[in-house]
Parts: sequence; C-alpha cells; structure tokens
Amino acid sequence: MKFKKIGLTGSTGVLGQFLKKNFKSYKFDTFNGDLSSKIQIKKWIKNKQFDGIFHLAAIVPTNQVTKNLKKAIKVNYEGTKFLVDEIIKQKTTNWIIFTSTSHVYNFSKKKIKETSRTKPISKYGYTKLKAERYILKKKNKIKVCIVRIFSYTNYNQKNSFIIPSIYEKFNREKSVKLENVNHFRDFVDIRDIFSAFKILFLKKKEGIYNLGSGKKTSLLTIIKFFSKKFKKEYKIINNKKTTTLVSDNKKLINIGWRPKFNLFSTLKKFYIQKNITNV
Repeated sequence: MKFKKIGLTGSTGVLGQFLKKNFKSYKFDTFNGDLSSKIQIKKWIKNKQFDGIFHLAAIVPTNQVTKNLKKAIKVNYEGTKFLVDEIIKQKTTNWIIFTSTSHVYNFSKKKIKETSRTKPISKYGYTKLKAERYILKKKNKIKVCIVRIFSYTNYNQKNSFIIPSIYEKFNREKSVKLENVNHFRDFVDIRDIFSAFKILFLKKKEGIYNLGSGKKTSLLTIIKFFSKKFKKEYKIINNKKTTTLVSDNKKLINIGWRPKFNLFSTLKKFYIQKNITNV
C-alpha cells in the first residue's frame, strides 16, 4: 500500500530542509522532539504508516561530539536504537534510510569501498558506526539502507564545517592565516545527495552505499577559490600532516545515480547565496 508520506527526523538540519523543499511528490511527517527520549519517539510513531523513514537527526559537528561524547552517543546511537525498535514494534514502515558518514572509515590513499575496513577517524564516526551495527542486526525485520555521506556543503551550514570555515576566514580576516589544510576530501553537492536519496527511496534499496563524487579534491583548491573571490592573499602554517578520504561510488552509480554538479559549481552557488544572506 502507498501512503505517499515519508517520516523524517532531522527536518531542521541543512539536508532535512533541502529534502522537504525538493521532494514534492510526498508529504513529510517530521519528528521535532528529543531523539534520546523514548516517550517522544513513541508518541510520534504511534498509529502512523509511512512509505519510508529518512533518519537524518544527529549531533554532527565533530567538535561538539568530542566535547560531549556522552550526549552524542545518547542521540546518535541510543536515539537511533529507540527509533528502529519502535518502528518495528508499531509496523510503521518496512524501509528506513539511515544517514551515516565517511568518518566511519580510516584515511586511505585509495578510493574507499563499502567493503573497506571501518576504523572511525572521529568520535562522530564512532557514534554513527555504533548505530549502523545496531540497525544491521534488525535487517531481517525491516529493510535498511545505510548511506555513508562524504563531504558536502551548503550556505546554511555552521562555520565548524570545512567550506564555511574557509569562507569565514576570507570574509572576516584582513590577513588570512590557515593551519593544517594539507588534506584531500571528496565533496558532493547537496543536490546530488538529494537525487541519490530519491533513487534509493523509490527503489527501496537495502545495504550500505557510499555517497560521494568519487573525486579527490585538495583543500587548497577551495582556499584558492575564495582567495580569488575576496581578492585576498593567504598564508598557510603548520601544514605537515596529509590525509585523504575519497569514495568509491560505483555501487550507487550501478543503480542509476550520477553526480551532476562539480565542486566549482557548488562553490559558486555557496558564494552567491552566502553573500546574499550577509547583505
């Protein structure tokens, strides 16, 4: 039976807002409570039927997770556990998508596959991997789709994220100094994340999927972009350590998804929207 309705946690986040705005074929029923509260989750789920649930809610910024790991575990792991258990108990839906992260992997010079060994590079990655493992134990009772998202950005993101933090340095500082930026990451546009979610949902895919552009980008490329836009020079200090985190996205491509937007398209859109909001 089709209900034309999707359950959504994390609706106030950047990705949640984007999904609600652009996925117009379905109505969203959003959970706006405390994910670490069994009572609030139960109240939201009660007597509802969804075509699927997009579980996006989490404490994300790595500095926040590090600062209060106990709280992050309560939300990212225990909250997910409460939610999945209640969905199964109430038979709310037979399919759930869980947003995870590339932080569950270790750094690697090679492209990372879904089958690559997990070794979280951050405490945030640790909380997400812990939740993943619990969800996968329930895959005989509910269809589970885990999406490990690599780096992405949006003008609404907090300054603790990579691209907003670099933008703010050029926007606020006269003499721009950057530290520890000798890293390579995989940036995927939020519009491509949306199209991947749509395909995974419509096809009710199960298993683990890497969601990234599949392209290796130096943070220096982003720095040079903003340096040119702001017409400011910059200085890099303490730049010894190098890390790389890039996706092998063939599994997602094989089900019909293709990334349409390159990094420069993403950066240009970010710069324009950020300048509009700063006016």
